[in-house]
Amino acid sequence: MSERAARAPGPRLPLPEWARGYDRDTLRADAIAGAIVAAVLIPQAMAYATLANLPPIVGLYAAAVAPLFYPLLASSRRLAVGPVALDSMLVAGTLASIGAVAVGERVAY
Repeated sequence: MSERAARAPGPRLPLPEWARGYDRDTLRADAIAGAIVAAVLIPQAMAYATLANLPPIVGLYAAAVAPLFYPLLASSRRLAVGPVALDSMLVAGTLASIGAVAVGERVAY
């Protein structure tokens, strides 16, 4: 590790920090919470994709990417990440302003 990296505040990847205190009870609680979040997030993400005038599958991709990578790279254990309604409306407005009319054109962006 370089001297500059060693002086940087905080860990580069927080996973080792919070994984030390992770036990079976926490895993069980997280699994239950994950199932509940998935039950809400899947239809919500599909609806948000529809708000953005995109195919519903795009919403599923958006809902899957953030929760997969966030735990590896972020330090907060109590933060929800994923698509939100405002983002969907901003995407729809942006795509409309650049003239992306067909579904294929919208997905290409």
